[in-house]
Amino acid sequence: MLALNTSSKLARTLLQLQLDKLPIDYVEKHNAVVDGVTLEDAKRAARRLWGEGLLTIIVGRSPKRTQRSRPPCHRGPHPRQAPSS
Repeated sequence: MLALNTSSKLARTLLQLQLDKLPIDYVEKHNAVVDGVTLEDAKRAARRLWGEGLLTIIVGRSPKRTQRSRPPCHRGPHPRQAPSS
């Protein structure tokens, strides 16, 4: 549901509709469009976007590792520093 309870929200929404080249009656039809999405539509979109499975990405180091046990990321001089003679 679109929350258009202030003038600024309405103005921002109308501007975004223009930028997205959506029809002027989009606000009136929005809920019907969302309600019209079936489970099969959602599954088809998920297959198109993610294939037959999801990919899980974990960012960060393992909780078991500590700062001291981490191997150095780079050996040698800093890439932007010239080696000292």
